[in-house]
Amino acid sequence: MTDIAIHVPKAFGSPEQSYPGADARADRSIKLLLRKVVKLAEIRARNLCERLSTDPHITQQVNRVVHHSVYEHTHLLFNRHLDQIILCSVYGVCKVNKIPTQFKHIIEEYKKIQYLCAPEIFRNVVIEQTEDFKVLRREDIIKFYNITFIPVIKKFLVSQSFSNTLETINKQLRSKSEEGLDDGMPPSKRHKVT
Repeated sequence: MTDIAIHVPKAFGSPEQSYPGADARADRSIKLLLRKVVKLAEIRARNLCERLSTDPHITQQVNRVVHHSVYEHTHLLFNRHLDQIILCSVYGVCKVNKIPTQFKHIIEEYKKIQYLCAPEIFRNVVIEQTEDFKVLRREDIIKFYNITFIPVIKKFLVSQSFSNTLETINKQLRSKSEEGLDDGMPPSKRHKVT
């Protein structure tokens, strides 16, 4: 038996980009597949967030993290279930937004939606694997979150937090205020309120 070299990129990039080295049909097929995966993930994430009674902006953040994971860190899906990425995204978004929740609670609500899900989705997650997808180590989903998911997604996850977004907006407003541009009027033309 001969070994076949498997060369799969760690990320396929955004849907607008072409995958270098792929022919046009393969590129279109990969993009179509990833669009369908992201659409399914959005539906499942929305359903889970509704069960958890999160705000709509949290659901949007979860969808952005899942989208980023699928397109920019596709390797997170290799030998793993899409729902594992969704569960980790929901927990991560809740953590960066300081929403008190436990992974256990997210899993319980997930089980209510996906009542036929296999326990392996949270108890037997691939942590380490070789480049040719040979599994070296499996653990539970919390270890996957801490060991594999967070080191890859943390920077993007933090950038998506609601508090980080508000902080950025406040910095922009302070900057404009210091320049005298907060109301669109130059300082000499502003009316003083007494």
